[in-house]
Amino acid sequence: MAVKLDKRLVLNEWLFKQLGYNDTENGMKHLSQILRNEKAGWDEQNVFYFRRQLELSLPEKRAITNDLLMEYDRNIFEHWQAITKNRRLKEHRDIFPLYFQYLALLFTEYYLDRWTRDKQQQTTTLLDELNTFRKTFNHRFTGRGATSDRIQPYTEQDLTKLAFWIATGGGKTLIMHCNILQLKHYLEKRKLARFFNKYILITPNEGLTSQHIEEFRLSGIPAMRYKPDQNRHNLFLVEIIEITKLKEKTGVTTVAVEEFSRNNVVMVDEGHRGSGGDEWFNKRQQLCAEGFSFEYSATFGQSVNALSGAKQKEMGQFYAKSILFDYSYKSFFADGYGKDFHILNFSQNGSSSQDDLHKLYLTACLLRFYQQCRLYRDNHRKYVPYLVDDPLMVFVGGSVTGHRRQTQDTDVVTALRFFADFVTDEQTSIHYLDLLLRQRDELYDSEGLVFRNAFNYVRKLFSPTEPDSATRLFRDILRVVFNTTGRGLLHAVYLKDSDNEIGLRVGEGGEYFGVINVGEPKKLWDLLQKQHGKTIVCSEQQFSVSLFDNIKSHNSKIRLLIGAKKFMEGWSCWRVSCMGLINIGRKEGAQIIQLFGRGVRLKGLNFCLKRSSHIPDVEHPEFIEELETLNVFGIRADYMQAFNEYIDEEDVLSEKKIEPNSLPTIKNLARTDRKIILPQKDMADFKKEVKASLHRCENIRTKVSADWYGRLDSKTKRHDLHSDEGNTLEPTYLKPENLKFLDYDRLYMELLHFKKQNAMYNLEISRDSIRELLSQNDWYDLFIPEHMLEFTSFEKVQLWQEIAADLLKRYCRKFYNFKKSKAYSSCVCECLR
Repeated sequence: MAVKLDKRLVLNEWLFKQLGYNDTENGMKHLSQILRNEKAGWDEQNVFYFRRQLELSLPEKRAITNDLLMEYDRNIFEHWQAITKNRRLKEHRDIFPLYFQYLALLFTEYYLDRWTRDKQQQTTTLLDELNTFRKTFNHRFTGRGATSDRIQPYTEQDLTKLAFWIATGGGKTLIMHCNILQLKHYLEKRKLARFFNKYILITPNEGLTSQHIEEFRLSGIPAMRYKPDQNRHNLFLVEIIEITKLKEKTGVTTVAVEEFSRNNVVMVDEGHRGSGGDEWFNKRQQLCAEGFSFEYSATFGQSVNALSGAKQKEMGQFYAKSILFDYSYKSFFADGYGKDFHILNFSQNGSSSQDDLHKLYLTACLLRFYQQCRLYRDNHRKYVPYLVDDPLMVFVGGSVTGHRRQTQDTDVVTALRFFADFVTDEQTSIHYLDLLLRQRDELYDSEGLVFRNAFNYVRKLFSPTEPDSATRLFRDILRVVFNTTGRGLLHAVYLKDSDNEIGLRVGEGGEYFGVINVGEPKKLWDLLQKQHGKTIVCSEQQFSVSLFDNIKSHNSKIRLLIGAKKFMEGWSCWRVSCMGLINIGRKEGAQIIQLFGRGVRLKGLNFCLKRSSHIPDVEHPEFIEELETLNVFGIRADYMQAFNEYIDEEDVLSEKKIEPNSLPTIKNLARTDRKIILPQKDMADFKKEVKASLHRCENIRTKVSADWYGRLDSKTKRHDLHSDEGNTLEPTYLKPENLKFLDYDRLYMELLHFKKQNAMYNLEISRDSIRELLSQNDWYDLFIPEHMLEFTSFEKVQLWQEIAADLLKRYCRKFYNFKKSKAYSSCVCECLR
């Protein structure tokens, strides 16, 4: 499929046209601007503030008139009140829809109004209108040479398939429950209530089924697991079944699709599931062949792109015609919703020669998690309005008991070995912590130390200049993360009566700090006992409560959850703040993104779901952003490419960043099969002995690149550098007339501050060097609309000042790293002589 799915959503664009917009992009941009900062909720007349703003701001010429807005607004209010009544009592707070949720429900109101009216009057008005619009919509694909991009004609059956592309954490469950009440309302209004047989929700697994039963209970909607020959006293009952239980024939645990008839209202959670398999997709389609369906997913685009050939074309057509509302992750993140993220990957070849690097890297990741735990513990009262939860680390491995190679541990065992080594090998752990505290760890990426600004709060508590700071830090990590004040071996306790879990604790009588929840825990426990019984104490316990079930409890002491891809779907917890991935590859595709979605959920200040950086005019407590960041780190994981593709496709740039971590190593000629980290003193000498005077260096081959398209709207969003025709936008440069307005003294002070922040103590900067650099343009590429560099008002001058400062800071970092690498190369040559 040549054109991405999000550019082919014909139904979504038709609905924007009903609001008076000619295309989706401009329509969504305008609606976002006018509604995202609008007050949520309703006035004393039970009218949403969103509706008031829409009446004032929408184009005059539109199909959805103010009278219709009033009717739809009233319906949405009633449905929302119904599904949140119990939730308000439980959570002791008002619950209002966010602007994108309101728009999704508004679009649904209009569509169901039109569709049920046609059904009642036995007309094809909606079908004819959509097909007429489709022809105009397809004009944009003319001449591309890919007829598969064009949307095929709508049929009557297509009109009964609706899908919602909503980011994880965007409230798909509440939207689903409102959708059910919306459809029920219009069926009763048009006297079509008995048109359908059953209401059926299809889930991927039993975990999600249980979760949905509880959610329906909170929303006051009758729901239960599907049972054959169920006596249904209530026609309005949602029956829930896993997709894996739908088969051709009825068995002990399966149900024949034919038993459900074909005229059901079907809801599909994680709608992308089954799109790659004909059997799953066909069976769920059979259930609603003469009925109606709603599908919900955060990864429609990724799932369709993962297909190939005819299947990709089929599913691309299906979702292009059925996705009614698109608020995928790019929009969700750009509006400030959800956590920020920081992603690292340690590329390791699996040999024992890199064990030291491996442990140092994992120690840094553990320290990052400890910092979150300590922040929560120390500043909990300050953070109460932000509704942050006690941090939890989730560790996911590709293998549990099966070996990748005969010489290697499985992925889950690799994680356990690290924790066992950390708590028992005190001397090594303290040494690594000392390196990290003093920023002498030598874990570099292309821009310097990977963890250069990662431990500011830890350094505030344990100053690197104080004696025994690393020792005190180690003991505090044992206390805060491992729930122990003493020393001891790691204990893995097989808990027989708690859904076969393995509890983790330090010492014989220590409190559990972790739990392993996998499909076959006994096999894993046997493996640990057989291969690592000397370093990990394995024991059994007959009676115990479930540690896993208690994780969501406010008094849970569990800090670590280990599993094998179990948590990508069907499990939801607000506590997740750190994720470790081992040997997870690209083949997991959308599952990786589902896992990512588990961690970026955020309640935010007063449950606004936003990061504090996107809540203006509020003085936020120090370090709150650390608890609003998801830290993802990997070992031997080529998932990095899957993440990069997702981030690129979603057009998202984190406020932190994604950093593939490649560690510098040199060959040890005495033993050519091993590698060692370069001695620390050589790099320390660079700062003491080498003076780096900022200037235009011809030997730096790669240019600085700055993209300012996205920053004009949001500093977290990247602009797609390709036009609709696929041509790359050309870079531009600051002009002499721009340079005349710059405040060079201010630039000089900003660079000095930047130098200090990044510990570039031996970098020398002068005002003349700044002027000289900006007078040339061969060292950078600037992507920004040309008109933004034209003088039309003095407001532009501030923008030019920011652009110049940004370019100079980028060049400073590149120049400094170049000088450091040059000195580093000299050290390598010296070591190899």
